[in-house]
Amino acid sequence: MEKEIVTTENKENQGDLLDGDFVRCVVPLANVRSSEKGFEIEIELPGISPQDVDINLEGEHLKVSASRPAVEHLGYNGPSIPATKYARSFRLRSAELDRDGITANTSNGMLQVFIPKAPGLQAKKIDISNN
Repeated sequence: MEKEIVTTENKENQGDLLDGDFVRCVVPLANVRSSEKGFEIEIELPGISPQDVDINLEGEHLKVSASRPAVEHLGYNGPSIPATKYARSFRLRSAELDRDGITANTSNGMLQVFIPKAPGLQAKKIDISNN
């Protein structure tokens, strides 16, 4: 059976992310779970606020990107935490997914993206009648 969602590292835009200062580029960890109703993608984005996350659907590619500014430690001579850019893409290979019904939310540094299956393709129970 062919996988409906294929995850790929999003390296194509990393050159655009560097603006002269050191920026750490990270491919965030992700889990993909399947259910009867659709697919849930859970992506680890620590310290990222929802307004700093971009989710775009371009053709069959769902692209997730986010950024976190550098954190400077005042009064400390050690290193600061560099600015971080996160980028990950997922290829939605199945035509049976409801692209208009995609939803997303964040909680405790995790981004959850839900991609529903088309309504006609969701599993349903068939009752058996007695004749």
